[in-house]
Amino acid sequence: YKFTSHGTCRIQAFLKQDHLDDGLSITLISDAGNDIQNALYICNRPVKYVLDWFHIAMRYEHLLQTIRGLPEQEAIKKEALVEATEHSIWRLWHGQSDPAIQQLQTLEQTFTWHQLTKPLKVLTILLNYLQVNQDRLIHYAQQHRLGLPMSSSQAESAVSTVIAERMRWSQKGAQNFFSSSLCRTKWRPWQTFQTLVFGQGLTTC
Repeated sequence: YKFTSHGTCRIQAFLKQDHLDDGLSITLISDAGNDIQNALYICNRPVKYVLDWFHIAMRYEHLLQTIRGLPEQEAIKKEALVEATEHSIWRLWHGQSDPAIQQLQTLEQTFTWHQLTKPLKVLTILLNYLQVNQDRLIHYAQQHRLGLPMSSSQAESAVSTVIAERMRWSQKGAQNFFSSSLCRTKWRPWQTFQTLVFGQGLTTC
């Protein structure tokens, strides 16, 4: 599997490695990225898609941080905006996707009315993410109570740990990494980045 680049091929390789029956139903927990969109065609297996709670929570947290960073205004209270956002999180966690999205749509109207452009931008991204993937939202609280997975946080943490161990950001290591990237992309602005970090230009292919 480590030699395959397509998401579907990697999943097929994992299933084959574990000797799982072709007709066995599988559940895909993901951020709905394009790399697993075609997984519906995995060996004619029935597939259930679940939108990963880890990525949902990150987007909500981004919105909360943006709201908390707003300047104090008499016309609008940040505490009320935070509370409304947290209510939306609670509803989504308990399988109430429609009320959760409606709560965010109400917030969207508030942000628009008060011309709060920064949180509005973050909220728009979150709303679109949930609406496009609404059929993948589940009762996360129930899933958690049953001891079933509903998040990729452990996998994300493992990947981060492996990368941290493997990537030693020495000058030589960074030089090799960026050079190999430029061999594929020829994206010259990386030269500016290297100059800022190491005080020298970047050798390209």
